[in-house]
Amino acid sequence: MERLGGAGQAGVAARVAERFKLLIGEPVPPDFLALAPLAGHRDALERCGIHTATDLSRTPGADLIADLGIVAGEAVRLLELAHLHRQVQGVTTDLAGAQAPAKREQRVASLLYLLLRANLDTATAVRDAARSSADDLKKALIDLARPWAVAAPGWDEISRWRDFFLLLPPAGSLPAELNEGTALTGTRRH
Repeated sequence: MERLGGAGQAGVAARVAERFKLLIGEPVPPDFLALAPLAGHRDALERCGIHTATDLSRTPGADLIADLGIVAGEAVRLLELAHLHRQVQGVTTDLAGAQAPAKREQRVASLLYLLLRANLDTATAVRDAARSSADDLKKALIDLARPWAVAAPGWDEISRWRDFFLLLPPAGSLPAELNEGTALTGTRRH
């Protein structure tokens, strides 16, 4: 048997990694701030003391605009994602039981990742999709999950989402900064 040199070992390692990815899937973002819409702002958010969806949801939109140098529409989107994360986390935490908090956060971030890939990036969008057809939502999320290292939500989870999101208030009843057309104002925190 021939011994592989450094370049040969790297080639073997690359092939093993590729086979692993085919079997397991590509990794998904491990936490909320690693999701695509937030990843580019992660360092700035963390400098502002924002490390979780809860932290972000408590931040006035005006602070996001000033601190991150983003426009109002992007601030609204980030706040909507934080709101959606908290909603999914509430339902998933109930299902996860005694699962460690870090594992729960990773699961919620993975579910949010799938929802983003399905263009369901607000609680209202998830509610409407669940209302339309929980079966179709489940199938779409399974299809989207296939190339990724994430388990699609199960029937129990989708049922809980449907029940939970159907109870959400209409869009006009969401926090003021999440309502379309609302000015993003607020007291600066310092």
